Amino acid sequence: MPRLLSVVALLACAVLGVSAQRSAPAPAQAPIRISYLYSDGNISGTLKAFKALLQERPDLRNRVALSFITESMLPDVKLEDVTKSNILVLDVMNQQMLERVNKEKNVDLIAAVRRQGKVLAVGEGLLPKEHYTKQGALWDPRARTYWAHMGAANQVALLKYALTQAGVTGLSIPDPQPSMDFGYYYPAVDRPGAPRAAGQVFQTWEQFTAWRQKNGKLRPGAPRIAIGFYKAAYYGDETELIDAVIANIERRGAEAIPIFGYPGDVATARLLVDASGKSRADAMLGFFFNFAGPDSSGYLARVDIPIINLISLYGRSESEWRSSPMGLSFFEGTFNVAVPELAGTIAPTVVGSQEKLRDPDTGMTVVVRRPILPQISMAVGR
Repeated sequence: MPRLLSVVALLACAVLGVSAQRSAPAPAQAPIRISYLYSDGNISGTLKAFKALLQERPDLRNRVALSFITESMLPDVKLEDVTKSNILVLDVMNQQMLERVNKEKNVDLIAAVRRQGKVLAVGEGLLPKEHYTKQGALWDPRARTYWAHMGAANQVALLKYALTQAGVTGLSIPDPQPSMDFGYYYPAVDRPGAPRAAGQVFQTWEQFTAWRQKNGKLRPGAPRIAIGFYKAAYYGDETELIDAVIANIERRGAEAIPIFGYPGDVATARLLVDASGKSRADAMLGFFFNFAGPDSSGYLARVDIPIINLISLYGRSESEWRSSPMGLSFFEGTFNVAVPELAGTIAPTVVGSQEKLRDPDTGMTVVVRRPILPQISMAVGR
């Protein structure tokens, strides 16, 4: 009888053990992580794409996580997260940021991600393609095309493409949508209580002028002030600073002529000189002379108008800039002051900053470009 009781007890323990194993919760599955190493200004477009993805595929909420490696976000980057990324989207224009991450975090980021994931090299930089492919980064034509043309549709498509590369199925990935390399821009009319809408672009002067005529934006006899910026500001959904400059110009009774393109000197000569060689503007405020070359002054001489150099801070908030004893960093002093001056611009003026905000929909910390309104007023007044 004691032996029988022992057998029964052992069977009971075994059954309870199996039951406990079956009822124990499964360990939480790590999310699929897509990391981006790029400029602060790209974050807002990626966030908008992520929200669009979640509207289309709500089942991916909490299954997909994003990490941003930028100038402003670097102090908050969790190394363990980014090194275990399924996909790293690497903008090779930010090679300096990659080197900084590797040095400050004591890591070879490309090699670390490649242990379990893929690195998609996009954009254009100073180093050749082979520098990245030798390290195992993928020079994927489709990913690079999405990046090159930017815009909301391409940003969503790039995110979907990256997730597909990470193993997510069932995503509908559209073909890349072409963008304009050079053109004219005008902001959308704000509606009280509604989200800020995207503006529109025009490929030709005739299209731009016809639209302005129809919408009452032409002001015969008024000063004509051009505003030059990179197309990424429009296609990356980051025009708040540009729009603030335009609004200030118009409040003063002048006519705003916003243009975009790269290089800035080529865009200026191409878009602001008419067929007879006359300038379409009387003065210019420029954001896009950071990469001026030896021929830049020649291009700008064709336009023959004064150009004030506008600066948006790189990776710093307005409060950080105002409290800094240096003002501009060495990097900003080089690319935002010295190089534009070689092209012939004058009066460099800080008008924008990078501010960290928490997105209420996703809970993510993001960086957005914000206008510094008193500085804009001073620059436009000049």
